[in-house]
Amino acid sequence: GSEMCIRDRLTITSLLKISKIEVFSMLGKKVLTTQAGSVNMTNIKMGGLQNGLYFVNVTSESGETSVLRVMKK
Repeated sequence: GSEMCIRDRLTITSLLKISKIEVFSMLGKKVLTTQAGSVNMTNIKMGGLQNGLYFVNVTSESGETSVLRVMKK
């Protein structure tokens, strides 16, 4: 699949205002939630998480959700 590779920080940019970001492990466990505060760009610190594949749910102000695949190395 197409996933982004990161080390400790994930930068998310969106045309829509971002309201919430949730990070899930491959097993479906929610490992991080952040309220973005209606911005078009935000950084998430993922340095404290174990290496592996994560699914990042990005929710916009209007309720639209997109899922990003992120490989933390």
